[in-house]
Amino acid sequence: FENPYRQIISFTDLPIGIAETSSSSYGGDKAKWLTDAWNSMAFDYPRLQRVDWFLENKLFPGENLRDWDLNAADQIKAFADGYEVFKASR
Repeated sequence: FENPYRQIISFTDLPIGIAETSSSSYGGDKAKWLTDAWNSMAFDYPRLQRVDWFLENKLFPGENLRDWDLNAADQIKAFADGYEVFKASR
């Protein structure tokens, strides 16, 4: 996100938003990813004002479930706590 962010802030003073983001728990710790993402958005990208999250599980034919929703207590807590950090930083 660093390079596109720098390019965008070089030509506009308007607020910046992320149209859609999410994470799956496959291959990693989703709660940690959520915490890290919120912290990065809060402190590394000060012009970022909006983030739209994709929070829906989807099952694609012939594939595993893609678990983009918040499916466990630690994920819900990481999301809510991270949102509060982001909101307070604005």
